[in-house]
Amino acid sequence: MTPDRNTDPTNVSPKRKGRAAIAVVTIILALIVIIFVGRNLWHSDVEERDEAIETQQQATG
Repeated sequence: MTPDRNTDPTNVSPKRKGRAAIAVVTIILALIVIIFVGRNLWHSDVEERDEAIETQQQATG
């Protein structure tokens, strides 16, 4: 009995492999963008706090 093309996991069409590759690349790029944007937002918040503390110290010191 020959394996059915639809149920054999080793016999995947090139079109499906291409779609899977595009999906993986898209997910990885989305993660990179989310991490980059999140880190920039966090860094800007830290900078604002540091600037506020520095301004407060200059006013009192």
